Amino acid sequence: MNIHKKAVSSDNNLCTNPRKIKITQIDLKLFGILLNECKNSIPIVRIIQKSVRSTVCQELTNTIRDVVNKNNVDSWIRLLSFPYIVLNSFKKEKNGPNAIRSNLKNFVQGDNINDELLKVLRKVQVHKSMNSKITEDLTLKTAKRKISEGDISGAVRVLCSQESIAPYSAETVGKLISKHPDEFEILEESILIDADITPTEPQQVARAITSFPISSAGGFNGLRPRHLKDFVSFTSGDNGLKLQSTIASLVDMIRNGKILKDILPIFYGATLTALSKKKNDIRPIAVGIVWRRLAAKISVFDVSVELSEMLKPFQFGFGVRGGSEAVIYAVRCLVESYHEGPMAIVKLDYKNAFNMLFRKHLLNEVKNICPKLYPMLQQAYRCPSYLYYMQDVIMSKRGVQQGDPLGPLLFCIGIMKLTHSLSSKLNSWYLDDGTLGDNVSISIQRGNAACVLGTFGKNFTDCFLLK
Repeated sequence: MNIHKKAVSSDNNLCTNPRKIKITQIDLKLFGILLNECKNSIPIVRIIQKSVRSTVCQELTNTIRDVVNKNNVDSWIRLLSFPYIVLNSFKKEKNGPNAIRSNLKNFVQGDNINDELLKVLRKVQVHKSMNSKITEDLTLKTAKRKISEGDISGAVRVLCSQESIAPYSAETVGKLISKHPDEFEILEESILIDADITPTEPQQVARAITSFPISSAGGFNGLRPRHLKDFVSFTSGDNGLKLQSTIASLVDMIRNGKILKDILPIFYGATLTALSKKKNDIRPIAVGIVWRRLAAKISVFDVSVELSEMLKPFQFGFGVRGGSEAVIYAVRCLVESYHEGPMAIVKLDYKNAFNMLFRKHLLNEVKNICPKLYPMLQQAYRCPSYLYYMQDVIMSKRGVQQGDPLGPLLFCIGIMKLTHSLSSKLNSWYLDDGTLGDNVSISIQRGNAACVLGTFGKNFTDCFLLK
């Protein structure tokens, strides 16, 4: 495990062998590393067998209830470790349900969750020695997996996408580090505000779970949205309904900013995926744990109508169906219209835009524009969090994570003053892609203004003139 000095302070000597880590209550950084090692090593069942859904669902409900009632380190460690101990898939097919029952017994009776995780990790070497290693293209492997889970449209998107998964190498790691600036602003301590957050209903939980794509990835704690879909389905009976209510309580805890402070860098951390782009560049995608993403989705549903109206008529990247097509249509109308003088269109594209927003500016904007989101977001982005990429750990210190369900909305809020301040005949944005159109002098002036405004810092903009 590589802890980058630019990203995380020293402690390299503690991370050479995650299987020998002994977790204590204060070693939460090492617990996160252990979870990441589990993510890289332990296979998790993709679908929960119907015969064990109700039983596993009941114990997951009890584990979440402990977190809600106690909110201490031990309860959080048990919740985050649950998938690797209970849902590991070393035994498949007809032995699968019995294996899960045995795993569940170990989880319930185990006094030391760290020891249980290490026991599962020790099975990895035995499992790997019994299976020949197959080298396969990552894109093809991803597409096959999506097809096996019934996500045909997802498989087609993967195969047709111009962006492929970048190979794990020192070069890729270096590019990922460069995408996450080592600049941390000292922000004010957590401030409780009257956010007027309506308690979450079980129906909202069910709707948010259903909204995840069927093959949506899990975070570094291994729990996938597909697992939750299985647990809350009718096959789990009353235990599924109880789980929905318990998850609603956990979501309220997250949305009100009441997560235990010590667990925040892990809870709001994420697994990184590097996608290859044109010009030998990469796009970092952060996949957070499912509980954080679930709360974010419910929050988006709650404020989407209100905020989409505030972002109009300039921002089409949030709350507008077919937003990119609307921008294209606006440009076409400007080009085909009659104009007395020469016209120019300036196309703006900010580099690494999501990771370049200043968090102090962002949180202030959120507090003023949408106080409902502030309690959760000040916990998510007030302090650095851990990003795990294979055997490497990078710190997220600036910007919003590209992969956070709230990410697009937060980005739009962060640049709203910019988008609303540029007066030109054409002023259309799709997230960080801006298109300005007017006579030549005004277009150039507005383009220059967009390049130097301090939302992102300086020298982070590509812009060109369309003739």
